Amino acid sequence: MEQEYTISLYWRLFYGAVAIAAIIFSFFLLTKTTNGLIILPIVFGTGGVAILINQFKSKLTITDYSIVRTTIFGTKELLRADIKGFRIMEKSIVIEPVQTGYSKIKVNDYSSIGNLGELTKWLRENLRDLNKEELESEKDQILADPDLGYTGEERTARFKTAARISGIYNLLAIALMFGALFLFMDSNAVDIIILFYPLAGIVVIYLSKGLTTLISKKNSAYNNLLMGLYIGVLLLVMKSFFYYHILNYSNLLIPSVVFGIVFLAPLVVKGFNKTYSSRIGQLLLMIILAGGYGLGAAVSINCYFDRSQAGVYPAIVMDRHISHKKTTSYHIMIDSWGDHREIENITVSESFYYGAAVGSTIHVVEKPGLFKIPWFYISK
Repeated sequence: MEQEYTISLYWRLFYGAVAIAAIIFSFFLLTKTTNGLIILPIVFGTGGVAILINQFKSKLTITDYSIVRTTIFGTKELLRADIKGFRIMEKSIVIEPVQTGYSKIKVNDYSSIGNLGELTKWLRENLRDLNKEELESEKDQILADPDLGYTGEERTARFKTAARISGIYNLLAIALMFGALFLFMDSNAVDIIILFYPLAGIVVIYLSKGLTTLISKKNSAYNNLLMGLYIGVLLLVMKSFFYYHILNYSNLLIPSVVFGIVFLAPLVVKGFNKTYSSRIGQLLLMIILAGGYGLGAAVSINCYFDRSQAGVYPAIVMDRHISHKKTTSYHIMIDSWGDHREIENITVSESFYYGAAVGSTIHVVEKPGLFKIPWFYISK
């Protein structure tokens, strides 16, 4: 028995078009002055030729005795007796050997294979699914953990509850993003929810007894809140720096560090996934999220909870424009006011934009800030 799995006609046409475009572009670069960067047309030309050739060289061959992967870069073969199993990853199929000294066979961009369904069916019927085995092993370890309950029923219930809560948290983050950006842009209640939503995620992780972590592998029994926390922190940063207008950032560092530590400390204690390969990578991700939360929380609390006396100053609308990028945004440019001598370009709501004609007067409300970080907002 010998079966070949090759790139489908659709993807050959697509990659062929990309390759030809790269080759044509390389000749175009040769006709232009490149300031000595002759490497550019070489890179595009050789890259295009390599892609074109690989459309006809790339294949996976399965026989009764071995599996062979052929590409433009060479050929790898594993005897069936030396294969441990396979993994279907997010963008690749990996066939792993029993002994670590042998090379893995990797099929990148496996979605381009023409008869992919036949290939995955053959793999599942003839080789061990290592991802599935690891998933079952993780489940068995979890359900045998006495910290999760005295009986198997208690541990199973806690396991299912943790999965349900983490799924709800991540889905609510998507709903919150949609509501905050499109429906309730000026809602005080939404502002408070955005401020505390990432902290709610930390509480979920802390109370899950290790069942929910910051990140987990795609095929894992452990839950993760990465999407929910990322969206929550991103919304907080966006709200803080696009809605509140800071006049001086000199006092921002200390409160940002304090709030960042408040976010980071419990995450470091309970958020690591012991089955995930890189603890350093997990720590860096935690620090990035904590940094974003610290900055966003410092600005948001400084402005939202500022109950000090405000100074109100008139300002002239000098210009306005609409930006059409990924989304439509509205901007007005206002003249200096009070002690502030710089012209400011401010993002505003659609209704405010159409009510603020060029030459009209608006009011700038300036406040000192809860943490002595001065800020302002505008009103008609």
